[in-house]
Amino acid sequence: MPTAPFPEEKSRRFPFSSAAIDGTDADKRAASGLRVLVADDHPDAAATLARLVGCWGHQVRTANQRQEIFDAAVMFRPHVLIIDLGLSRGAGGELISQLRASRPQVRIWALSVFDVSHPELRLEGRFDAILRKPVRASDLQDRLAAEAQDLIDGSPR
Repeated sequence: MPTAPFPEEKSRRFPFSSAAIDGTDADKRAASGLRVLVADDHPDAAATLARLVGCWGHQVRTANQRQEIFDAAVMFRPHVLIIDLGLSRGAGGELISQLRASRPQVRIWALSVFDVSHPELRLEGRFDAILRKPVRASDLQDRLAAEAQDLIDGSPR
């Protein structure tokens, strides 16, 4: 006799369409192979985003604490760091400065619940991009594909 799923499994929803995960757009999947570090103090959020990015053919790691993020950036050498803006306040701001000093070539993209015109986001050019939550999967996929193409073309930061 089959068993019913646990209630939490039944109600769990991911904010991405199956078409985005399946990668039906061959052009977007062609430009893949970036190393992407997803940093968020909410492990489930980091894991969900990492799973999506991994479906597009990129190598992905997650980190949830300040020192773990720094160590992962040094060891994994990501092309792109996607970091929750909540981590960039206070000690997180110091983390961004350290990352810029030790890994100047890494692209740092902030995830934020704020509108891009919000004063919280005026951070003296610390970020290469600011993505508003919830980020659309197609927008993220397009940005990653463009980043991969820049790498292939040898475009400077």
